[in-house]
Amino acid sequence: MEWIDIFRAGCYEGKGCFSEEDIDQIIANFTPGTVPIVIGHPKENDPAWGWGAELKREGDTLYARFKDVDPTFAQWVEEGHHRNRSIKIALTDKGWTRFHPS
Repeated sequence: MEWIDIFRAGCYEGKGCFSEEDIDQIIANFTPGTVPIVIGHPKENDPAWGWGAELKREGDTLYARFKDVDPTFAQWVEEGHHRNRSIKIALTDKGWTRFHPS
């Protein structure tokens, strides 16, 4: 699957401001295969439509590649049914990390 932009540095109302360095922390703290792709804002029992495989930053943008993506979900994305993206992050003792339930 191709690289998809999932987050940008900047200020988000009610959520805080995030820098390119914060994005670098998210990448450094990422563990491939532990972050599910879900529809909407998930609960711990929502189905995973795929898994995060890689993260990278280009400028102020965080990009992701995914693995084990359900073909039906991939088709929905290609057809434009799921245009918006959202990530859940948490501040830990190691810095910002892409949150995943476990």
